[in-house]
Amino acid sequence: MNLTYHKTGTLVKQKFKEFFLPTVLSSMAAQLGTIINGIIVGNFISSHAMAAVSACIPLNQITYALAVLISMGSSGLIAIAAGKRDNDGANYIFSTVVAVSVFFGVLWAVLLIPSSYALSIFFVLC
Repeated sequence: MNLTYHKTGTLVKQKFKEFFLPTVLSSMAAQLGTIINGIIVGNFISSHAMAAVSACIPLNQITYALAVLISMGSSGLIAIAAGKRDNDGANYIFSTVVAVSVFFGVLWAVLLIPSSYALSIFFVLC
């Protein structure tokens, strides 16, 4: 049985339509969470706390962008390996991505936790 596949954009278009809405909705949910957090902090805590939350938004966006970058890139590599029936390669890529994600999470925490007191003093004085 000889199957011949022709390269068309039909599958790509179908998958793009399938994943576009969930991607947009997840981004909107993240932004809505930030807005609600700002409303709660601004109304129930103080304006200084609101300033601190607002100043942390870029850090949250950088973290989100890196997470999406790593997850989307790795899912493509894993899909290619799985398509080649290379389960060991797919498992290796997945394990490497998990290790890299944990490493960057710990690094991010190590860099930001010691500076959190200095940042809070800065925002109180502003």
